[in-house]
Amino acid sequence: MKPSRQFRPTLNPTDLLEDRRVLSTIHPAYHQKIPVFQPLRTQVLQTPTLPRIQTAAVRNYDLIPPLGQVNPTGAISLSYKVGGATIVPFGYAYANAMPGTTVVSVSGVPSGGTGPKSQVMSVGTLGQRQSLYQSAAGEMILTPPAMFRAGFVSVGVIPTTYNAGSGVTSSQAGELRILNVVGTPVMIIRDSNLISGPKGMTWVDNGNSASLFVANSINGVVSRFDFKIYQRGVPAIKLVKATQIGSGYATAGSATTDLQGPSGLSYDGVTDTLYVASTLNNSVYAIDRATRVKNLASPGRVVINNSPNLTGPTGVSVSPSRTLLVSGDLASGQTGLAEFDLGGKYLSNLPTGIASGGASSLTWNYSLYGFGPELVQLNANDSSIQFLPISQN
Repeated sequence: MKPSRQFRPTLNPTDLLEDRRVLSTIHPAYHQKIPVFQPLRTQVLQTPTLPRIQTAAVRNYDLIPPLGQVNPTGAISLSYKVGGATIVPFGYAYANAMPGTTVVSVSGVPSGGTGPKSQVMSVGTLGQRQSLYQSAAGEMILTPPAMFRAGFVSVGVIPTTYNAGSGVTSSQAGELRILNVVGTPVMIIRDSNLISGPKGMTWVDNGNSASLFVANSINGVVSRFDFKIYQRGVPAIKLVKATQIGSGYATAGSATTDLQGPSGLSYDGVTDTLYVASTLNNSVYAIDRATRVKNLASPGRVVINNSPNLTGPTGVSVSPSRTLLVSGDLASGQTGLAEFDLGGKYLSNLPTGIASGGASSLTWNYSLYGFGPELVQLNANDSSIQFLPISQN
C-alpha cells in the first residue's frame, strides 16, 4: 500500500534559516527529501540588458576612505584599492547587513612596510556604510566577499613583506580566510599552488555544500574549493577537496602597483560554466563542467578574444538576459560595459566612467522586490560604487 502523504514540508523565500532547521527535525511519514532553501528565480529578460539600464536613476557613492580610517597620504590611488562586491542573499543576515545589502572589500595598499588596514564593509542602497571585518596592517583584500547562507563569509587575503634594504614591498601567496557571522576567522586555507594572489572569487551554494572558485593573480591559476556545511545547532564548515580547474592566464604587477591577472569570475548555474575575465590576455574564457572538472591545464574555452569593442576586461557577469556583461575599456577610450551573447558575439556597450582602466568587479542584486534587478559595479579610478537599475518593461 502506498503511504499517505501526510507531511509535505515546503519553504518559500521569506522563511528564515531557523524555520528550515525546525522543518529539518520533523520526519515525514514517508521517504521525502526536504527541499533546499533557494532564492526566487529571476525572470529571464528577452532582450539585451544594457539598453534596459535606467541611466537617469544610476546611483554613485564614494568608498574611500573606509569607515574609521583616514587616508594617510592624501592620495586615494596610493592608499586604497577597491576589491570586489557581492550581495547578501535571501535567508541570511551578516551582522546588521540585511538581504539585498551590498558587501564590498576595500584594500589598503602597504608602503614602506606600513599602510592602512583592509576592510570588508556593507553599503546600503542609499550609500550608508558599516564595517564588518578589518584585516591586520599590511594585508590586502582584493576579492569580493563570498557569503554562504549558513552564515560563513570567505575572503582572499594577501600578506605583504617589506625589504628595508631595497625599499620594495612584495606580496606573498596569501590565504583564504573563512569568517563566521560576527567576523571571527574559523578556518584558514593555505596552499601556494592553489592560492597565490587571490583576486577574483565567486561561488555556488547548495545549502549543505558549497563550491568556491578563486582566481589568482600571481601564478595565473583558477582553483575550486569544495565544502561540506553543517547547519544543525552551531553551523560548521569543512573543506572536502581543493582542485585546480584552470591555468595559463597571464599575470603581472606587485602589491604596491597592481596585481594583474585573472580577476573577474561569474558562475552560470544553468550550464555549470565558470566565466573568467583575464585582463592581460584581453580575453574571456569559459570553464565547462566547473563544479566537476579536475586538474584542467589550460585557461578553458575562448569566448571573447581581442575584441575591438572592449579591451582589458576586469569583470564579467551573466546578466538576466542570459548574456555576458564585461567591464573594461571601450573603443571610445572610456571605462564601461560591453554586452556579448554567450557565444561571444558583440551586442552593445554603455560608458560608465570617464577614464580608461577604471572598471572593476560586477555583481547582481536580485533582492529588491518590485524594483527589478540592479547591476552593482565597483570603479577603480575614483574608488566608488555604482548601482545601475534594470528595467523589466
